[in-house]
Amino acid sequence: MEALGVAAFAIQIVDFGAKILSKANEITRRGKTIDQKALTDITQDLEKACKNLGQSLGPAGHDPDDNPIANLGIECQAVAAELLTALKKLSGVVGQSKWRSFRQAMLTIWRAEHIEVLERRLDGFRQQLILRMLESLR
Repeated sequence: MEALGVAAFAIQIVDFGAKILSKANEITRRGKTIDQKALTDITQDLEKACKNLGQSLGPAGHDPDDNPIANLGIECQAVAAELLTALKKLSGVVGQSKWRSFRQAMLTIWRAEHIEVLERRLDGFRQQLILRMLESLR
């Protein structure tokens, strides 16, 4: 039974190492992982859409009931900015050293949960904005 536990642990170590090396290779070649690039593009687009929405609706007041769509847009922009900052810290430069790419791959894995939390919050704002806009069309 003990040998099975050791074998399972060894497989986990090999799997973790393979993930790190794969991400490090992507960062060396592209400056960031494909997932980071896609998430950055989507977040920038949503941030821009919220900014445009806020400009077309006018400034949000201090009372959330005044203009809930504009207020949601402001909150969405704040979370988007936080997510973009976190993603930028995980990005590298194309052709950077393998050691630096390895370190950034480790950071990417360690900070994955934080990125996912921000991503879920941003998606929640997106869903709420859609609901509010559909509601305003009635």
